Amino acid sequence: MKKKVLFYLGILIAWFPAFSQTDNSVSAITEAREQLVRKNHEKSYVSHILTGKRYDLKYRGAVNSQFFRDIYPSYGTLVYDGVFFDHIEIQLDIYQEKVVVLLESKNNEQFVTIDNEKVSELTFNNYKFVHIRHDSIMSDGLYQHAFQGKHSDTFIKRTKLKKDKIENTKMIIEFVPLDKYYIKNDWGTFAITNKKSFLKAFQNSEAVVSIVKKNKTKFSKKKIENGLLKAVSLLDPLLIDN
Repeated sequence: MKKKVLFYLGILIAWFPAFSQTDNSVSAITEAREQLVRKNHEKSYVSHILTGKRYDLKYRGAVNSQFFRDIYPSYGTLVYDGVFFDHIEIQLDIYQEKVVVLLESKNNEQFVTIDNEKVSELTFNNYKFVHIRHDSIMSDGLYQHAFQGKHSDTFIKRTKLKKDKIENTKMIIEFVPLDKYYIKNDWGTFAITNKKSFLKAFQNSEAVVSIVKKNKTKFSKKKIENGLLKAVSLLDPLLIDN
């Protein structure tokens, strides 16, 4: 492709004396060059520059904040429109389900929200999120990929609800976590809400019943996440290929 570009540039340079007589000719050369660059850019499958809409922090002082884990951005990685971005400042607003990144230029820097549809994967602080699409159980969107095994994966849909309340005549905004848990394995995708649904995800096998019983795994509302991740990490190596 490099030789082809040089060939066309050679033609344009050869044409230059003929076009240099008038301003219109110069414009024609400039336009031809731009079209050539654009054409070769499209053929090379290079992604367009990372862009987004300005992100304003609207809920200062809120209880828990709208972000996942930390109110401050962390350095992480991002796969956006097929392009890998390394060491980029990133946050995840799970109330609005928006990926927030810091864009820097020579004279300016600002936090922006980017197009979720173009986000395939992001990581920060040892957390990994992936974009799930076209699943029969999980709706399209970003999920934490909390466990990845040979036979099973655990995904968590991280969301927060905003609650407004008045205390001593002062309006208080609180963000309350509302997480949903899923297992994707050799038998399909399963929503996990309690012990019964977890056992069902693994066909009520003797191995899964034994592990849950032996480890006294709890699936109560407050303990379901720890119990689920511990149980599936112990169970996955015991599963055999279909």
